[in-house]
Amino acid sequence: MSEQNESKSPSRTLDEFLFVSIPSAARTEVIEASVTIERVITIMLGMFLNIDIENSKSLGKNGLSFNDKLNLLADINVIDKEEKSKLIKFSEIRNIFAHDSTIFMFHQCFKLNDLKTFLTKRYGEKQSTNGFMEEKDKFLFLSLFDDVKSICKKLFTKMMDKEKDSGRQTAIVEFFQHLQHVLAKISETDPAFKLIIDKAYEEAKQQWRDVNAVDSV
Repeated sequence: MSEQNESKSPSRTLDEFLFVSIPSAARTEVIEASVTIERVITIMLGMFLNIDIENSKSLGKNGLSFNDKLNLLADINVIDKEEKSKLIKFSEIRNIFAHDSTIFMFHQCFKLNDLKTFLTKRYGEKQSTNGFMEEKDKFLFLSLFDDVKSICKKLFTKMMDKEKDSGRQTAIVEFFQHLQHVLAKISETDPAFKLIIDKAYEEAKQQWRDVNAVDSV
């Protein structure tokens, strides 16, 4: 029997089983964060394109990929090249943890897809020189996540300006309803992100009241 057809030794099989079965706090953190971000991006894209996402095939579960949605946001000039790059890298990190069971730590993940170079270039100066490698790499991920949340807030603000300018009050109400649903999910996994969106939400409502007050005079 050739070496290629030989069965793996019991010890090797056991080692692999134990290796891939290790619980991963990093994976949990990344997946929970990505679920929130992907939902927010989908809602924003639907609002920019005037699409009812609840009944849309393109923006539904089996519709466009996350990268396709980012391409559309770039096409309509609501995100720039750097913002798109950060969102894509965020998605790549999510995909690695979601689909490769042998990756359960940030420092393993960042060896792939040139992630370490990308993140270090943008956040390395803020990174502590002390601590374990995994702690340092987690800092890089959290720094990227902070930027991704800021991009979402920017999209929210742009969308509100668009709707305010066009006077589409019905769309505003519909969006607020969508947002309330998303915020309920966000509060379970990321209170800090909920505070960011809550603030933008209240600012937008006040802007809308101010516009209506002027229009009614």
